[in-house]
Amino acid sequence: MKVPKLSIPNAIFLQCDIQEKFIPRIHRINSVIHTAKILNKTANLFQIPLIISEQAPRSLGVTPNEIKATYPKNQTFYFEKTRYSMWPQVFPFAEITNRFAFVLYGIEGHVCVLQTAIDLREKGYNVYIPVEGVSSSRPLDRSTGLRRMESEGCKLNTYEGIMMELQKDISGKDFKPFLELLKEKRPDDLLDTL
Repeated sequence: MKVPKLSIPNAIFLQCDIQEKFIPRIHRINSVIHTAKILNKTANLFQIPLIISEQAPRSLGVTPNEIKATYPKNQTFYFEKTRYSMWPQVFPFAEITNRFAFVLYGIEGHVCVLQTAIDLREKGYNVYIPVEGVSSSRPLDRSTGLRRMESEGCKLNTYEGIMMELQKDISGKDFKPFLELLKEKRPDDLLDTL
């Protein structure tokens, strides 16, 4: 079976559990926050649906305001969860929009992000992981989670690579604002290894 390429009409972005109480514990969290902000702005530019989850926010806090400020104006959906995977709540959006390519980022890479990726792959969806946008408390947990996702058939790439795959062509009307997103200053501690 031929797997379709990632494209704007078939994509959904998933932001998984980037929450206040996790932040002090996560390895290179600035990389995850930067990537989330850039990809959320990309979703807005290309009018790609964004689905945001928060794991037990009464206990673990909510998404920081600096990330919330980047949510697309339209097509943003939010839910709270207690399961590690985002899958049960994501299913209706996938069905309604008829989209099948999920760009998944957030924390923790070896738990919630991993279990979401496995569930999506099990259901036959394509999953794209921007590696700078996924982390865990410990570097080993992060790298093990990424390797497991790759072994499950997820496609690992940088956030810039995913953005370029979506843009496809420099002649589009969105190229200038797209280029501005790529030029945004990156944090000094951007994740740069698996």
